[in-house]
Amino acid sequence: MKKELAIATMIALYSSTHTDADLRDRIAKAKDGASQRISEQRERAKSFRDATRSRVQDSADRARNSLDEARERTEDYYHERLEGKVEEERRRFKEDPKGYSIDLGRRINNGIIEFEDVASDGIAQGLVDIDCGGGKRLGDIIEVKFGIKEDTTKRGVKVGVLYLMGYNPAYFVNELPIVKNAEGRMLTIADVRDNSGFRQNGRNLERYLMETSDSYRRGDLSAAKQSLTTFRRELENLAEIYEINREREARGREVNLKNARVAQGERLRYQKSGLERYLRGVGERLNSGEIDSLPAWATEVSPTLFQIISDVNGNAGALLQSQFSTSEESTTINAIGCLIAYTPELMTRLRIVTNIFEESISIEEARDIPELRGKADRIREFLSDPYKYAFIRWDSEKELELFGDNLRGLTAEYSALRYRSRGGDMDFPEWTPQVVVDNIMLEEMRLRGIRSDFSGLDYLDAIGFGISNALSGD
Repeated sequence: MKKELAIATMIALYSSTHTDADLRDRIAKAKDGASQRISEQRERAKSFRDATRSRVQDSADRARNSLDEARERTEDYYHERLEGKVEEERRRFKEDPKGYSIDLGRRINNGIIEFEDVASDGIAQGLVDIDCGGGKRLGDIIEVKFGIKEDTTKRGVKVGVLYLMGYNPAYFVNELPIVKNAEGRMLTIADVRDNSGFRQNGRNLERYLMETSDSYRRGDLSAAKQSLTTFRRELENLAEIYEINREREARGREVNLKNARVAQGERLRYQKSGLERYLRGVGERLNSGEIDSLPAWATEVSPTLFQIISDVNGNAGALLQSQFSTSEESTTINAIGCLIAYTPELMTRLRIVTNIFEESISIEEARDIPELRGKADRIREFLSDPYKYAFIRWDSEKELELFGDNLRGLTAEYSALRYRSRGGDMDFPEWTPQVVVDNIMLEEMRLRGIRSDFSGLDYLDAIGFGISNALSGD
């Protein structure tokens, strides 16, 4: 029994060993086969990829070469066909602008002038569709100006646009009324350019339209479209500026009509009473309720003006109250509102410039001092213009900020001038804060009354002394 078991075991072990060897051999062969198939697939994929890349590159090269050839042909066409014609058309227009226009419209209407370049149709359409204000498109203006008929496809006017761009761009630049101004009148680019207030806008329009025409004549339609987009944007900006001005003027006329009678009465009061009595009278009438209302814009702006004047000159609030004989800040603010609404020129006669020695002068008095005249003139221009106040909300707060900066600069210069006139000889770098400068000048004046050797005081010590005073609020 033991012998049979041993034999069976040996047979089993042999069978097991033989089977594992076969299995391992089969696995190895399978792996080799799989690796070979993967390598073959990779080679085929690489070959396909390389072939595809080559075909794509060949297609791209052919397309690029085709575009280059087309561009060269286009440029040759425009140079060969248009150069001489451009000069001829310019000469004809210069000799007889009106006759040239009439003849151009006739030739287009009769089909004598045609353009076969379909691609350039987009440039023409872009110009035709530009909004020139008042419900008018550039195409409408060209139709009227040249008598060119438009069919349902707008073909006629577009031909006119392409013709003018190709042969006589100067006509666009100088003669076509393309923008509506504040009064509703249609202006040419030349009109805009000749107006000092809009000269740069006119030059921009001229440049962008010439760039469009030049690119078109060269056959570079992509660049022409870019220039046309810029031209359209500049035209829209100019139209918006004109609209803003129109609304400003309309509001100004409304303000004038509404307040003209009251303003005339206030000016008569001032002429009869004189400055001081008139200012006191404004305060008295406000206190008594005789003046019970002011224009809304004056009521809104006057607190800001009062605050700016007070911020620049710490004691200006009390100074203004003394000039109007008022005891409350609100009444003083309303008094300023009365002046800017009806007698704005008197704002320049209020003593609102106070130096470090607590001396005060008006803007008009500052204008009599040569060293202060420049800054005083800038403030006077703002204070004496009633439209500035009425439209501060319409424009922006920059006007008020500029007024505050100018007043601050005038006050500092006035202080420095009086400091030097009293014997002060210290120079201050521009970066030194004005509050520090004021404190140093004041301290020097005080020290001059006590000791005579202040000029020998170290400059940095003086700066430190002034900064200390400024920070402590002394």
